[in-house]
Amino acid sequence: MKKFVVLLFLCVFSFSIVGCASKSEKELKRASKNINEYNMEIKLEGNQLSVVQTTKYINKSDDVLNQLCMHVYPRSFREDAKNSPVGRLYVDKAYPNGRSYCDFVVSSLVVENEEKQVYFGGEDEDILEISLNKGLYPDDDILIKIKYSMTLPNINHRFGYGDSTYNIANFYPIMCVYENGWCKESYNSNGDPFYSDLANYNVEFIANKNMKMATSGDFVSIKSNNNTNTYKVKARAIRDYACVLSDKFEVIESKAGDVKIKYYYYDDINAEDNLQTGVDAINTFSRLFGQYPYSTFSIVKTNFIHGGMEYPNLVYISDAVSDLADYKNVIIHETAHQWWYGLVGSNAFRHGWLDEGLTDFSTALFYKHNPDYNVKFDDIIKNTTNSYVTFVDLYTKVLGSVNTDMKRAVDEFDTEPEYVYVSYVKGALLYNTIYETFGEEKFLKIMKRYLSEYKYQNVKPEHFVGIVEKVTMKDMESFFSSWIEGNVEIKAIA
Repeated sequence: MKKFVVLLFLCVFSFSIVGCASKSEKELKRASKNINEYNMEIKLEGNQLSVVQTTKYINKSDDVLNQLCMHVYPRSFREDAKNSPVGRLYVDKAYPNGRSYCDFVVSSLVVENEEKQVYFGGEDEDILEISLNKGLYPDDDILIKIKYSMTLPNINHRFGYGDSTYNIANFYPIMCVYENGWCKESYNSNGDPFYSDLANYNVEFIANKNMKMATSGDFVSIKSNNNTNTYKVKARAIRDYACVLSDKFEVIESKAGDVKIKYYYYDDINAEDNLQTGVDAINTFSRLFGQYPYSTFSIVKTNFIHGGMEYPNLVYISDAVSDLADYKNVIIHETAHQWWYGLVGSNAFRHGWLDEGLTDFSTALFYKHNPDYNVKFDDIIKNTTNSYVTFVDLYTKVLGSVNTDMKRAVDEFDTEPEYVYVSYVKGALLYNTIYETFGEEKFLKIMKRYLSEYKYQNVKPEHFVGIVEKVTMKDMESFFSSWIEGNVEIKAIA
């Protein structure tokens, strides 16, 4: 996600490897075959969202499934939710006009032409659990049709509306990942509590004619009729779908190779500079890690409580970030997520450091390879190291001890700062240690191979460890254990 990171330090890196667009296009086409599919007809009227959704789910497991499970994240924004979507420190910022909630109502649930009872299970009643009359065998598929509506909450968050924008993300029932059982973790205010499989999306979105829309995927058509616009969108092989609408948006665009870069903004005298940062980020990370395979990337200024948020082909940048250098840093960080979350997926609920730490370190590398930004890589590492040491010292003095175990899930951290320092900051230092130990050339070889072997897949920590061992030809088990289990000693840099 986000993020809080902007306030802590800048991050990550860059080098050079020019990808082949035609090869990427072929890979994307292959990745879009035989995967789940979401078809959605969406209408936004005021703060009311109504959706007709048909989901084609393919059983990719070796098990016969007698139940299907879908995350319904908007239910975490209801008044009686157990887990608040906002941490205590951010309530006033998230709700400037007072508390606001979401009503999520399912009017119809049909599975393979059979009407089903709607039942919400899970820890916080935010999982749509669907019992099947007969088992779904491996490689078989099934159609789930849901009609639902909701009142958007007035909140500066991933999902909801603020004074300037409507943030339409994590709003629809999405299939839980199945890994020897359904991954049904509830929404949490810490980190990005999401985990999803690759899917194709076909979206028809009707909104007021004065609204402009930024979206994951590509516009197939935009048609005006009376007082509305109808946007048709197609997205292939992405992890989830998001869009942002506003009647304040101005839009400018540029190119990074064959990729169209768009910047949706309001009240920004530095719009051209910020657009160029997106261009530089896509170009840099494509050279360093492997080509960005999609045709469009949108940077969207929006009402958001944290620094930013990543979605496929689209990133939020909070309009609360007033400093230009910080704003650009958020753009770079969220763009890096297009690789570490977007192309190589992981369970951010369980292993936050796996994508956030790498994304932060990738940000630092960006600055090393783009000296015109006047941010020094060595200064980033020094500041990151010293901020982490200060965090450990402070927590130890105040609480008597500090838990720096990185293998905790987001709901196992006592505070948001603890999550940030362990997942982002310590995570970035882990990757930097690999970088310093083996050098930039070998580190980039590790990252390119990691992307090449696991692009369009979901990974676990052992997959990354395996790549490091293959490239370095070293046994790295004790190294990673010392970092992940919290035993490594990190010293301040003078």
